[in-house]
Amino acid sequence: SRWSAGRGNRARQAAAAGVTVFDTRGVAQNTLDGACAPTWTRDGRLTFIREGQLFLTEGVGQGEQRLMSRGQLSELLGRPSAFEEVAWVRDDQFWAAVRSGECATLALLTTGQLAMSPSFTTRMIGRLRVSSTGIVAAETDRGVVFFDNGGRRALTFPNGRAVTWALDEVIAAV
Repeated sequence: SRWSAGRGNRARQAAAAGVTVFDTRGVAQNTLDGACAPTWTRDGRLTFIREGQLFLTEGVGQGEQRLMSRGQLSELLGRPSAFEEVAWVRDDQFWAAVRSGECATLALLTTGQLAMSPSFTTRMIGRLRVSSTGIVAAETDRGVVFFDNGGRRALTFPNGRAVTWALDEVIAAV
């Protein structure tokens, strides 16, 4: 059967154990060993990261598909790199927090190419949140930073610690 976030399925990461997918009753459907950073695509498929690579799975018994390897990502960015987190803009485009040594970079990618040159690098990028218009907010060591759908830094809250999007696209940062 196919998983869908819209049907009430939930994914949870347990430290070092991987990601477990639960149905609406709280019954575990599957465990993805070694996986981390689970994220639903816009059309309800589950993606996750394992060993710095991006994978997709659609449901119990559906197997896993590697969407992008570390080698492919490193080639696109021109340096050794690994995925840390992704947030989907569309079914074929996503923002990614990428680790390259001591640096974290925010990149806009499709499942096969770099959508735009990364322009933001810092020590820590995480908890990516994408609006329905493709704007991304990220928690960083510099505060909460917003990027427009063209990848330009739009707004920074230096003391921001968390962010969420309101239903009407009004932002809130704390």
